Amino acid sequence: MAVNRISKKRFESEYKLMRGDIYMKIDKQTKSIHIDGQGGTWSVTDSVVIEGAPFFLLQNDKHGNRMENIVLDEEARLILDKNDDGFSPYVIQLIRQKTDLKSTAIPEKRISVRDKLMRLHEEKRLE
Repeated sequence: MAVNRISKKRFESEYKLMRGDIYMKIDKQTKSIHIDGQGGTWSVTDSVVIEGAPFFLLQNDKHGNRMENIVLDEEARLILDKNDDGFSPYVIQLIRQKTDLKSTAIPEKRISVRDKLMRLHEEKRLE
């Protein structure tokens, strides 16, 4: 039985990500990441910027072209699944509809519960 070993630093960063203390940022070099609700690992194969907001096309590492791609925003939020058309005009229109993009980028990045509590604590302390 093969055992995959990872470094303590990687384990700690992935644990923080799972707990919600930090959020993953996606970029063009992102490879072999796990996406909630999607099986296996995924890697970025293409990207596009729509109204100033970057979006990334990811392909399953194991199944490649035999499985439909997914689209994520830079905060690793799932925008579209079951995508076989890359960033065609139709897919770009779907992204606009799903993210409610008109002339502005997507809303501010998510803030973890821990950060919200720290901000509230700091505000109370300053009062």
